[in-house]
Amino acid sequence: MVIGVSAENSIEETGFLRNRIADLVYLIHLLIVLWIAFGWLGPVWALWVMVALYLGIEIHWKIQDSWCILRDLERYLRKHPRPEMLGQQSFITRILVGWFGINFNPAWGPGITKGWGRLAFIISVVRLYMHYF
Repeated sequence: MVIGVSAENSIEETGFLRNRIADLVYLIHLLIVLWIAFGWLGPVWALWVMVALYLGIEIHWKIQDSWCILRDLERYLRKHPRPEMLGQQSFITRILVGWFGINFNPAWGPGITKGWGRLAFIISVVRLYMHYF
């Protein structure tokens, strides 16, 4: 089991393969989150990836009304119901609480996610501008 993943449904209920695929989706999601969180610290090529990736994420959130398709896919694979409110599904909240024990209002999760992502995006754009001009 991946750290931070709820054991609400057992492997018998969801199946071993479904759980491994859900773990893979979780890890991909985690890598994307880490790239967005720290990609602005990297070299120029990483900044370009950061900018393109974050723009794609913003477009995705706009189309999906701020719901994340990776979180929805993982939830579907694990047969977990979709929460009623957006703040209850935050991947960032899940990481901070599950990994570090940092407890805060789950409704803040989407705001933290978007705020950090937008700050990282702005820093990346400024660094790219400074590199080329």
